Amino acid sequence: MPTRCARLNITASEIKRGLWRLRRQNCNWGDPTPRSLQICVVDIQKTKSILLLLDPTGFPPSIATTHPRLTHVHPSTPIHTTGRLLATASFDASTAVWAQSGSTNEWECVAVVEGHENEVKSCAWSPSGSLLATCGRDKSVWIWEVQPGHDFECVAVLNGHTQDVKQVVWHPAEDALVSTSYDDSIKVWTEDEGGDDWSCAQTLTKEEGGHTSTVWCASFEPEPSFEQPGASGGTKRRRLATCSDDRTIAIWRVDDSRPLTLRLEIDAKFPCGHDRPALSVSWGRCGLIAEGGGDDSVRLFAPPLAHGGLEGGGGGGSTSGNGDSLGDGFEGRAWREVGRVESAHSESGAALNGHEDEVNCVAWHPTDPRCLATASDDGTVRIWSVHSCAST
Repeated sequence: MPTRCARLNITASEIKRGLWRLRRQNCNWGDPTPRSLQICVVDIQKTKSILLLLDPTGFPPSIATTHPRLTHVHPSTPIHTTGRLLATASFDASTAVWAQSGSTNEWECVAVVEGHENEVKSCAWSPSGSLLATCGRDKSVWIWEVQPGHDFECVAVLNGHTQDVKQVVWHPAEDALVSTSYDDSIKVWTEDEGGDDWSCAQTLTKEEGGHTSTVWCASFEPEPSFEQPGASGGTKRRRLATCSDDRTIAIWRVDDSRPLTLRLEIDAKFPCGHDRPALSVSWGRCGLIAEGGGDDSVRLFAPPLAHGGLEGGGGGGSTSGNGDSLGDGFEGRAWREVGRVESAHSESGAALNGHEDEVNCVAWHPTDPRCLATASDDGTVRIWSVHSCAST
């Protein structure tokens, strides 16, 4: 059996372990403008949830606030920040919006957005910050427009999924929305011409090369890097990664060349490398995709240089501040695993402080291409430093 050639090494930075022995459900990086980034964490106890905003460079946390309406958070419920606003989704059918005071830096709940019939599974701010999308167990997607005074007006209720909607994620530069669902599909939602309503522009299932089971998560490539074959002027496109209960990761080419239009086309699909669901994906500025698995592992995947066997496919790699190349230089014509931290229950995982339970969320740092956060049911959030290493 051929041995795996590890091109990257993952080493854990200081871990705030044992301080909260709760179920660490989700993490996401905050506003990248402050000098010191915060990481948002949701913990679950038996009777309530606690929202923690942690500064990875120091301790104690800047806030440890019990959400007044958060009785449960789904394992992958995202927390998204825009400026000094924070949105959290809840089991009680509401989405709370938090604002940070400029003078005291304290957070307070300034709005509770309600409309879903039951559990809100995900929420996400649009790139402009003017729209908030939510989705839930009621199979619907809602889009809310931010009004003065922290008011929110519902501008669209989108129905089309036949099962719970697991996640919503916005295109990084356009007001176009992608949703993933327990009905095994991915849907693209765009605003109609004239701006009066929203509708489903595309549905992607196994017939289009997609997944055969629940689609848990989606993540857009931060910057366009894929050069479309035959395109003039070297035009580059973004891609989208999705992961599923079918234990695969799918890569989709994104066509956003026309206003109010977003189309996805399958580009690659590959196994995540273990026999448990792939629960979370995050596409980093380093060009690598991080995946969190039901087998307690964290894995990194690199794109091919000749993407998908096509000419001019660029790997989307980037160079970190110290000159380490993180995404380029990987030979071959297929997506490949280039780094891994296994479960702490395995010998190799224990040596690297691997997680002891399912990894529900992975999130690359928004500006540092070497920094990755992971959250797990083992009650920990871990910050990893990712760097290239010599092949063996």
